[in-house]
Amino acid sequence: LEAQRELTFGDGLFSVAISDDGRWLAGGAEPSRVLVWDLHAPAQTPPLEHRLDATHSLVRHLSFSVDASKLLVSLGSDRSIHVIPLTGDGKPERLHGHEDAVMAAYFDVDGYVVLSASWDRTIRAWGMVPRLRDDAPLRIEHAPGAE
Repeated sequence: LEAQRELTFGDGLFSVAISDDGRWLAGGAEPSRVLVWDLHAPAQTPPLEHRLDATHSLVRHLSFSVDASKLLVSLGSDRSIHVIPLTGDGKPERLHGHEDAVMAAYFDVDGYVVLSASWDRTIRAWGMVPRLRDDAPLRIEHAPGAE
């Protein structure tokens, strides 16, 4: 197979995600940078670059909301999730609460809740609208010897 389109960037990319509608492609670079390409734009259009407020963190995971209006970014070592709006002029938001590296984060199908998994042995459910805010973790206990 041959690539239909090649997008390049000067540094290595460590994670990648594509929106469900096929419009946005995101790549995670080091340190703490996210590149977002609009695949509906002409091929020579440069990516949007987001520099996140974290030092020397590898972008571990990227995930789009179902409506492609937001991008979740997990840097792992900064113990938080960054929510980057892709439409409108909203400001990026940072979700704090994990006690160890965040390895993955996803939106639910309605876009109202973010689920994140961490090395702190918790899955957290984050309400993305004020009436759903509850930062209590869901504890996942692993019994010794359990598969």
